[in-house]
Amino acid sequence: MKGFTVIELLVVSILIFVVTGISVFIYTQVMRNSEIVIQRTNVRDQLAKVDSILRRELSKAGPTIEGLNVGNNSLTFVATVPFSKGSYGIYGSAAKLQYSLNFSNGILVLSIEEIGGSYNKSIEIGHLDQCIFSSPAMGVISYTLGKNVGGKSYQLHSSVVLSNIK
Repeated sequence: MKGFTVIELLVVSILIFVVTGISVFIYTQVMRNSEIVIQRTNVRDQLAKVDSILRRELSKAGPTIEGLNVGNNSLTFVATVPFSKGSYGIYGSAAKLQYSLNFSNGILVLSIEEIGGSYNKSIEIGHLDQCIFSSPAMGVISYTLGKNVGGKSYQLHSSVVLSNIK
């Protein structure tokens, strides 16, 4: 008698079915984990980009800063910026600029306005679900940036030291 019995074919079919099922399960888990890692990386990259812009703009605000007002969702101060012609289009040796960072309706906006002048600029820094400012010490601005994606909350905590505050 040549060939396979029905029992042998049934056992082989079940083994193939089990191995295929395990392979599909492992593949879907790997794909799901990859999507989560990509999502996490993208959100952290977005938060780091907003942090970088905040740091860059706040570091321009020197060397003398007056009237630092820190609210939960806003931050304002006046900076005297020397040699501002190239950066701000103001034709003078120095300019007094009012900086305002406001977080409202999920959008963080930086506004820079020349006091007693015509320069005015608003920059949309980023779309966030959370932005909280604080000033734990004189000349230090701390902030928490947050974004919710896929039912998960991601946060970035950072701070900037503003030198020469009056």
